[in-house]
Amino acid sequence: MAEYKKYKVGYIDESEDDVILFQQQFSDYFDIEILPIDSSTTMEDVISWIYTTHLDIIVVDYRLKENLEIDFNGNEILETLNRQRLNFPMYMITAHEDEAISESDESLDDLIFDKELVSNNLDIMVTRIENKIKKYKFELEQKEKRHRELSLKNELTIKEEEELLRLDYFLEETTSKLGVTPITLKDTKSLKKLCELIEKVDKIIEKLERNE
Repeated sequence: MAEYKKYKVGYIDESEDDVILFQQQFSDYFDIEILPIDSSTTMEDVISWIYTTHLDIIVVDYRLKENLEIDFNGNEILETLNRQRLNFPMYMITAHEDEAISESDESLDDLIFDKELVSNNLDIMVTRIENKIKKYKFELEQKEKRHRELSLKNELTIKEEEELLRLDYFLEETTSKLGVTPITLKDTKSLKKLCELIEKVDKIIEKLERNE
């Protein structure tokens, strides 16, 4: 068996049998977190769990309403999450692929997979999950690195100022798209001051940790 980094994968399904099957299939490759749901579970409960559990990716079943009296299916979880966290890694698996695609936003079309095909091609799904997480993390790291480089420069060209504003907007969207400051209202000088303050705080924390 290939070596896999233990990324944290969240799974949501109303079927206990399918939850057990998912754990059996993927627990050798990832740390699996399960959100038990019942008729009292709200969308707010689900989104809060995704954030507080610090998942690397979320996988959901489509027909959550099938056996529960709740107000949402799996596609609505992903659509809600995508409005709040830009490009957050996510997949939906279902025994009703055509229905799931037709009922979901177009942005989810490439993220929906048939449960039987997943079970029969487990290695492919494992690789797909890992690559999705790696791509997301790599993009974030590169954007954060470039953002820091520009923020620490004493002088910026007009082109660099525009790049810094767009990077800041992207990172803010990626962390949370709720309450994002419009890019037209951002100011590079304010951004630089904030980054300098963060840099100073980081250095103070490092000194305190060394003295402990």
